[in-house]
Amino acid sequence: MKRAFIALIAVGVILTAANVETVRLDKLDRATEVYIQRGLNDRDAQCYVYALKYIKKNAKPTEIYVTFDDPMESGVSFGVGESGEAYSCVNGRFESRDEGTRELIRKFP
Repeated sequence: MKRAFIALIAVGVILTAANVETVRLDKLDRATEVYIQRGLNDRDAQCYVYALKYIKKNAKPTEIYVTFDDPMESGVSFGVGESGEAYSCVNGRFESRDEGTRELIRKFP
């Protein structure tokens, strides 16, 4: 009985992880972008638009990855190719992430 329960939990974790989507920015079509924004609350949608402008200043769209539909996080996150830069928009907070630390860049009301 315990093995069956553990197996069900493992399957749930695998299925949950399978829902996470990561798309390179230059491959992001308009329909997917609208889908992302509709799935965000107002503050995170504002943050998303600002974050893209902010990140595009220093990186090409072919280097930027957008991660969404993460059941472990309510917002959206961004990664920049080989530089290792990582950003997120969660609860109206645009933050940079570096090895477990977060630095607030801008907060949206």
